[in-house]
Amino acid sequence: MNRGYSPEEIVEKVKLPKRLADHPHLYELYGRVDWSVKSTFAGYMGWFDGDVARLSSISPKERAEKIIKLAGGIEVLIDSASQAMKKGELRWALELVSHAHKISSDNEDVKGMKRDIVGCRVGPSRVEFTQIESAPSSQHRLDTGSKVNEFTDTFYLRFLSQNIPTPTKCL
Repeated sequence: MNRGYSPEEIVEKVKLPKRLADHPHLYELYGRVDWSVKSTFAGYMGWFDGDVARLSSISPKERAEKIIKLAGGIEVLIDSASQAMKKGELRWALELVSHAHKISSDNEDVKGMKRDIVGCRVGPSRVEFTQIESAPSSQHRLDTGSKVNEFTDTFYLRFLSQNIPTPTKCL
């Protein structure tokens, strides 16, 4: 932080030593190291990451519209996300399809693709599992509080108790 690195740049530099990363009692169940790095940055520095473009940025929807136009249309963007997914570039695929979702949130293909990508990214982490449940869907969203925790805990335990193979499209 003192050297002017952004949260993303710090994440690339901070890694657990192998002996800690492989330790069975230090498994990333409720979070991940990269999330903790970003949280620490935000705790010390606040929301500003040092990029002046973010001080007065355009809205997420306007950004999505401009990115889609720059890509050559929503179909091209979705195709690029699909290609990235096939290459295993899941973070990039998710970023691309998220732009499409901001513009076409009712598009079932876009919602399905976003769910698929999040599903591929999910590991045994409880926090990542919650991403599956919060991925856009036509199903209801839960309110807040204990209902969410009860819902997530119940389904997470069911999820862990199953031997779910990695979807072919994730390989």
